[in-house]
Amino acid sequence: MVEKGRVTVQEGKELQTELTRKASGIVPATKAELENLPFAKKEDVEALEAKMDAINAKLDQLLNK
Repeated sequence: MVEKGRVTVQEGKELQTELTRKASGIVPATKAELENLPFAKKEDVEALEAKMDAINAKLDQLLNK
């Protein structure tokens, strides 16, 4: 369709129609759907940070002996 960087008006209209059709088929995920995905939650991250802090404290104790 694109030749030497140029697109004809008709080809441009076809591209726009195709992109519009594809974009209208994409539906954003709802909050409920996102909560069901296996992503880490804020509480999970906070728990991991607490564990890392505890491990760092133990490591500091071992290194300072």
